[in-house]
Amino acid sequence: MKIETSNDFTIEDLGIQEVNVYDIEVADNHNFFGNDILVHNSNYLTLEEVIEKMGLHFKTEKEFGKWAIKFSDEVIQPQIDKCLDDYAFEFGVPNVISFQREKIIKSMFIVAGKNYALKALEDEDGNEFYDIGGKTKITGIPVKKSTAQKLAKDHLTVVLDMILEAKPKKEILDYVRPIREIYDKQDLSELNIRGMMNKYDKYCYPTEHLVKDGGLNYKFKAGARHKGVTNHNYVASMEGWSHIYPIGDNTMTKMAYILPNNKYGIDVICWEDKLPKELDELFEIDHNTMWEKGFKTMLNRWFGVLDWGEFKMLENSMDDFFGFDD
Repeated sequence: MKIETSNDFTIEDLGIQEVNVYDIEVADNHNFFGNDILVHNSNYLTLEEVIEKMGLHFKTEKEFGKWAIKFSDEVIQPQIDKCLDDYAFEFGVPNVISFQREKIIKSMFIVAGKNYALKALEDEDGNEFYDIGGKTKITGIPVKKSTAQKLAKDHLTVVLDMILEAKPKKEILDYVRPIREIYDKQDLSELNIRGMMNKYDKYCYPTEHLVKDGGLNYKFKAGARHKGVTNHNYVASMEGWSHIYPIGDNTMTKMAYILPNNKYGIDVICWEDKLPKELDELFEIDHNTMWEKGFKTMLNRWFGVLDWGEFKMLENSMDDFFGFDD
């Protein structure tokens, strides 16, 4: 394969995109070609079995970290280099593949594929985090996204840290359960989900068309944000709010689920930046749906990975009654 470099390309800013990203993984070989580019995934090695068989005991995390680095440099790295050299020799080519140690990790929680959180004791640049109990790194898990609910983001980050610290289920439940009450105290201006409005013409009917034909309607496969924007534009037009401008494409919006006991029977609404007082007076936030979609769904996924079952506000098991840990 001939590899060439080129400057004949353009870069286009697409803004914030709400799309699914898929991780490719090739069985027995994490190297693969994508668009003629050789790509590789990192690999994580656990040293628990080695430590157990060697009968090692560490007094501090730093003692473990320094031993792990030495073991990696003197045992693991030479073996990897030899395998790569042998692989290249088999095909009669020079070895140009380089595998290097990245982090020394205290604990890691893998949700799926490229969705994980970890606590690093040292990184690839030699920065040490022993004095703070490890530096948390979150990849793929959307608790750090700017579009996530702030309330959920703040508390789910704490829950992740508790999981990485191997806190018992009961302690995590005791932390999480009061958060549901905090949700009930939030209003539309505080509890919403930020996101970019894209593909308006594809998934939203023109407001004038809806007003003229006498009712709300949504295009096939319209998502919650498209429905929320359609509702916003329709309600503003029907109410005669000329100072509230229609939302169009490539617009950062805030979205909230609302109780359908309003005059329009809608269950989701969007707006730009500051919440208009007219919307606040007309609609009532659906705290339960915001809790379910913004917090509980993510928490249940983590509980599933930990084999803890579905999260419940109240437990009826004998273990929970007597305060035993799972």
